[in-house]
Order: sequence, then C-alpha cells, then structure tokens
Amino acid sequence: MTGVAVWLSWSTPHRFWNKCTHAVCPPASGTGNRSQGRTRRAIQSAGLRSGSSGYAHHIVQRGHNRAACFFGEEDYQTYRHWLGEALANTGAALHAYVLMTNHVHLLVTPKAAEDIPQLVITIGRRYVQTINKTYRRTGTLWDSRYKSSLIQTDTYLLRYQRYIELNPVRADMVRHPGEYAWSSYRANGLGANDPLLSPHTLYLELGASPDSQQAAYRELFRTGLDEAALRAYPKRPVARQVMIPSARWIMAK
Repeated sequence: MTGVAVWLSWSTPHRFWNKCTHAVCPPASGTGNRSQGRTRRAIQSAGLRSGSSGYAHHIVQRGHNRAACFFGEEDYQTYRHWLGEALANTGAALHAYVLMTNHVHLLVTPKAAEDIPQLVITIGRRYVQTINKTYRRTGTLWDSRYKSSLIQTDTYLLRYQRYIELNPVRADMVRHPGEYAWSSYRANGLGANDPLLSPHTLYLELGASPDSQQAAYRELFRTGLDEAALRAYPKRPVARQVMIPSARWIMAK
C-alpha cells in the first residue's frame, strides 16, 4: 500500500475527538455509532491499526494558509508544554523536532497505532485554546490537515532527523542549527538537557557514551544533506490528510 487519505468528518461525535482513537471510543447509538464505525474503518484502512506502531513517523503541521502559528517566545514554550503533556499521555517517543514560525516538524515513534492522531489533535486543541485566550483572537490557527509519513528504512531515519533540525538553516534564520533555540539539535548535537526527547536506537548506536554519540552526530552535519534523495525515498503516508478540529469547535468546548 502506497498511501491512503483519512478524513475524520464533522459528523464524527465530539467525544471521538476528545479520545481521538478508533479503539477506545465509547459505544453510541444512531447516526453517531455509524459515523464512529466509518471513522474506525477509514483509519484501519490507512494502516494506522497495524504496521505503524514501533516505527518512526515524520509529522508536519502547518499554520492555516501557511500563516504564523507562533507570535512570541512564550508561544514556543507553550507549544513545548502541551507537546510534553501529549507525549506523556500517549507514551510516544519524540526523537527530533523543530518549531518554525509557521509550521512544526516532529519525528515520533508511537507505542500504539492511534498515538499519532491523538498526539497531534491533543496538541492542536490545547495550543489553540491558549493562543486564542492570550491574544484575544478567534478562528483557526492550524491547517485542517497534517501529514504523517512512516519511515520504515533505518538508513533514512537519521537523515530525516538532520532534515528536521536543519530547517532554520535552510530558511536563512541561522547559520548553524545550534543557534536556533526551538529545535532538538542542541540536545542531540550539543548535549543540552531536553526532557521532551527520547533518543532513537540508531542515535544511541552512534557511540558508547553520550559524548561520543553527540560527536558522531555533529559529524553528520559536516556533510551535505541529499534532500533530493529524501524526496525520492518511498515514504509510506499513513495519515496524509487527516482532518483536525477547527478553532470554532475548540473554543466551544
């Protein structure tokens, strides 16, 4: 299977969004029950039930119409807070991330197949609630769809990790990834403490100690990143188009 688009429709009961999993939705009656059944089958057909847990996923979430979703330093801290809460609740492991002005990249390995949609929707809901309250704004903040691609080949995992952490360099925001405060590079490459991160096995295999792992990781950044090869890599999009709740619904909760 090369990829299936998954749509969580507005007819899906709100409690589905609160739980955000095809496995634990409480039973319902009438049209809600039929809607839940359709949603479960859609997620299962996309491969979210089997074959996606235990593998790293590259998640990209963008601001609505590519507009900014971070407006000040405290907003990045707020996002990190809700990201940490979502990771703790799902048990998913975060290996790399970058928070850009108008989008976010995450490299995550879920424990269970439903962890990815639960993670993204939980962060999106909580973060938008906080931002709308802080700035006295209404309306949507995130694009209604996020991308989640399964990285099944170990050869490419550290390349994608570098790709994520080099985003600020490619955007001409900094000259070196270590200069950017809102990414995982300072932890992975320089040994800074970041409680959000859980190093991937491939990262740990870079050396026998944290110092040697960081040195080997920094060495990877001395060579150019073959972005054409990454684009050509046959990723498996397990949730390429997944609807997330709008800000209007979020503010109503």
